[in-house]
Amino acid sequence: MLVDAHMHLISRQTVEAYAADRGLGFEEMRRILRGGPKRPGAAKHNISGENEVPDCTPEAMAGRWLQMLDSAGVAAGVFMSFTPGCQYTEEVVRHSQGRLFALTSVDPTKTGAAALVRKDLAAGYKGIKLYPVVREFHVNDPAAREVYEAAREYGVPVVIHFGFSTDPTADLAYGNPIDLNSVARDFRDVTFVVAHFGAGYFREVLALGYQLQNVMVDTSGTNNWTRYMPYDLTLQDVFARSFEAFGAERIIFGTDSGGGPAGYRNHVLETQLEVLRALGLQDQETELVLWGNACRVMKLEIPSTRQ
Repeated sequence: MLVDAHMHLISRQTVEAYAADRGLGFEEMRRILRGGPKRPGAAKHNISGENEVPDCTPEAMAGRWLQMLDSAGVAAGVFMSFTPGCQYTEEVVRHSQGRLFALTSVDPTKTGAAALVRKDLAAGYKGIKLYPVVREFHVNDPAAREVYEAAREYGVPVVIHFGFSTDPTADLAYGNPIDLNSVARDFRDVTFVVAHFGAGYFREVLALGYQLQNVMVDTSGTNNWTRYMPYDLTLQDVFARSFEAFGAERIIFGTDSGGGPAGYRNHVLETQLEVLRALGLQDQETELVLWGNACRVMKLEIPSTRQ
């Protein structure tokens, strides 16, 4: 079974919600995102360069995603939200036959953030996604602690995007995963997942894996950040070293698919499966990465017909 634990629900409605949350209009938000960094080998279509942002009902969007997942052989997927309390996202999840889930997102340092998180978690969101490089906060800011308390209270993970970003407004001053050390140390009963292997901060992520057992990584994205390291580093190297530092129990599969014109990122899925095969893992290790860890950490109940 495959569970994609890192996807994005890109639609006019979710982009409008994201824009409003940042005090911007829809078209202004699109213009800003289109100005993102031009990276060699980057996908032609993504949130920063789409020619079309899908605009359809939640039911139609759910059907669209289920069709994409079926074509890729994926049983279920988890959306990383950009904002809290997005009704459109909730309705897409409701129409998904139990195969789509979502994490909420806030700036944890803002007044009232914990209340928003608790409301979403009570409504069925499976965790919290944080974007420190875009929202410009340090995850170890004392003001964020109440959000981590909410994660502890509901027993959900906190997924964090450190490092490089296609969003041109991102500030790498907030992108070092080492900021997570004191947080994960103080909240040892909360699982923290560093997305995209740290997106350029791989050394720091490996150090966290050594230091803290409640820190995990996800594999999502093209991981083209490897091209910008001052040393040669292949995706197979990244996976191999992650297995050494974290073990199979602390690695979660994802593609960072966003739908839109590009559809599901089958090329990312196939590349990662090829790498896993090349590593010669035991079947149960591969199963943990591809679905077991996500289901355990996010408490996902996948319809039995998909298993």
